Amino acid sequence: MKRPFAKIGAAAFSLAFLLTLSGCVQLYAPDPSRNNPPEEDYSGENVFQTETYEDKVAEKVDFSALYEQVLAAVVTISSGETTVATGVVVDMDRGYILTSSGRTVSAGGRFEVTTYDGNTADAEVVGYDTVYGFTPVAESFYDSASSDLALLRTEGRLEQEVSFADSDGIAYGDPCFSVGATASAENLMNAGIISMPLNTHRSVFYYEKSSLSGTEQHSFFDGSISGLIQTGLTTHRENDGAPLFDSAGNVIGMMNLRAEETSFFKESDPFGISFATPSADIFGFLQEAGIEYDLEGSGATTPLENAILNSSSLAKANDRVAGILMNEPNADQTGMGSDDYFVASDSSPVVFSSEEYAVTDGSAKSVSLKNLSKTLKIVAYYELDANFGTSFPAISEGSGFLIDNEGYVLTNLHVVNKLVEQNREQGKEANSSVDVEGVSVYGVFEQGTRLENGIKKFVLLPMEILAYHQMGDLALLRFSNPVWHEDEYADELVSGIRVSKGFSQSCTFSSQLPARGSFVYALGNALAYGVSVSQGLVSQPRFTAYNSLYGYDMIQTDCPINSGNSGGPLFDNRGNVVGVNTLGLGNDEETLQYGYENVSWSIPASFAISFIDKLNNGETDTNIVRFRESFDLNYTVT
Repeated sequence: MKRPFAKIGAAAFSLAFLLTLSGCVQLYAPDPSRNNPPEEDYSGENVFQTETYEDKVAEKVDFSALYEQVLAAVVTISSGETTVATGVVVDMDRGYILTSSGRTVSAGGRFEVTTYDGNTADAEVVGYDTVYGFTPVAESFYDSASSDLALLRTEGRLEQEVSFADSDGIAYGDPCFSVGATASAENLMNAGIISMPLNTHRSVFYYEKSSLSGTEQHSFFDGSISGLIQTGLTTHRENDGAPLFDSAGNVIGMMNLRAEETSFFKESDPFGISFATPSADIFGFLQEAGIEYDLEGSGATTPLENAILNSSSLAKANDRVAGILMNEPNADQTGMGSDDYFVASDSSPVVFSSEEYAVTDGSAKSVSLKNLSKTLKIVAYYELDANFGTSFPAISEGSGFLIDNEGYVLTNLHVVNKLVEQNREQGKEANSSVDVEGVSVYGVFEQGTRLENGIKKFVLLPMEILAYHQMGDLALLRFSNPVWHEDEYADELVSGIRVSKGFSQSCTFSSQLPARGSFVYALGNALAYGVSVSQGLVSQPRFTAYNSLYGYDMIQTDCPINSGNSGGPLFDNRGNVVGVNTLGLGNDEETLQYGYENVSWSIPASFAISFIDKLNNGETDTNIVRFRESFDLNYTVT
C-alpha cells in the first residue's frame, strides 16, 4: 500500500480513523496514568439555532424543473437484455449520442438506445477518444483513452439535444446533478455539489494494466484529459456516460466511472466521491467528430488565484526525504513519492495571496471560497523499525487548517502519530502511545502550485510539530518557512512583491454547537485526492458514546467524510469552524453487514479552543505535550 489506512474498533461500531500513521519510540510521553477525561470547559449545552439553508441561499435550484428540462436529451444504452450505460444526445438531427467508451468497448459495437418516452432504436459506435484523438471504429484497433468518451449514431427519433457550458467556469460547491440509468431503472436523478472543479493530482490516479512483462502501473492522466471534475454525486455502474449538468441544465461533464476503477479508489473506502470528464475536454472530441457547439454560461464563477504568489522562485529542498517525496532519480526508490510534488526549502520566504471571499449566502460554494486558502493537505513521511535493525518508509496524509495568521495549523494527533497502526494491531486506542520523533510533516494548499516543464506541481511546505493533546486527538503545527502575504501598503519586498508578515487571514472558530438538522460543510484532503468540499446535516450535536475515550461529546453528521479528512475543518453556513473532522464509520465487513454509510464525527470547536487556551496560559494537563515552553496563539472566535 502506498499509504496505510488504520481502523480501530470502538463500542458496537467499527470506526475508521481518517488516515493515520504508524511508528516507534516515544518522545516526551505524557503521564501514563491518564485515565480520567481532561478538565475541559466544554459542557455540550451551548446549542444555538441557525438560520435555515433555504433562508440563507440567495438562488434556489429547482431540480424538479431541471429534470423536466433535460430529460428528453438523455438515453439508456443496452446490449441485448443488459443495460450498459447512459448517453446524452449531442446532435439531434444526425442522431449522435455521447456516452462511455469503457462500457461500450466491453459490450461490443451495436446497441439499442431507449429514449425517455420508451421508444427504442438500434445504434452503433461511430468512434472513440483515444490517445490519438477521435478515432473512427473502422480505421484501426483502438485503445480508448481515460477521457472515457465514445460517440454513437442512431437512425431513431430523437427529440432534444443538450447545451454545453464550459467546465472552466465551475467552482467549489456549485450545485450539480446527473440523470442516468441503473440496472433496474432508467432516468434516475442524482443531485449534489462540485467537490473540486478540476482534480489534477496524478499521484492518486493510477491503474493496473496487464502486459507481456506482467502487471504495470499506468497514470490515468494519459493526455486525453486535463483533469477530472470531482463531485459528491452518487453513481451506479450504468451511470457511466451520464451527463453532468450545472444548475442551469447545461452539460459541464460526463460521468467517468473509469476513474473509479483506478487502484487507489478501489483500495480505499470512498464515500460521496465520483468523477466526470470536463466539458472542456469533450469539446475537442466532438469537434474532431465534426460536431460544433456554442458555449453557454462560460466564465460564470470567481476565479481562484494561485495561493503562493512566488511559487516559481521558491528554492527546492535537497534533503533525502524531499527527494523521496518528489521521486527524484538519486533518492531512495521507494515508489512512494510523486512527480507532481515540489518540496520547498525551509529557507525560502513564501508569499501568499491576500484575496478574501466573503460568505454571502451560506452555500457550499460561498463557504468554500472563503476557506479554501485556509485549509490544507497534510503529508507525513516517517520510517518504521523492522527486523534485524532495518526500517521501512511510510507516507500518510490528512488535513489541517490555519488558526493563526503567523502560520499555526491545527490537525488531528493521529495524522502525525506514527504509532497509530501499531496501537491498532494490539487492540489499543489509536493514540494510546505516541511517537512523533523523526516524522517529516508538510503542508500543501490546493491552489499552491508551480509549473515545471508543462507539469503542474503541488508545493509541499515543511512544518514542525509544536504540541499535541493525546486523549483529545489534536496536534498543533507551524510552517517552517518565513511566511508573508501580499499587501500593497507594506514596506517589505519579497521576490518583488510588496508584503506584510504572516498570512492575511485564518479560520474563525464558533464556540457554539450547530443545531440538529443545520447544514455543515467539510473541507479536507478526502482520500488524498487534494482539498475538496462535502456537505451534510448535523445528525446529533452531542454524541456522548465516546466521551470517556476522548473527553468530549462529538458532533455527529451525515457529511461524507473519508480517510484523509482527519484534522480538517467542519464549517457552519457562516463559514466558521464548528468542529475538527476526526472519525467515520469504516467500510469493513462489520459495518457493511449493518449497512452504515456517511456516519461521521467531529471534535467540537470548543474543545479545540480550550486546548489552544491551555497552551497560551501555560497550564499543565497530563494529556498535553508541548515542544515549546510558551505560546502566543492569536485565534479568532465568533
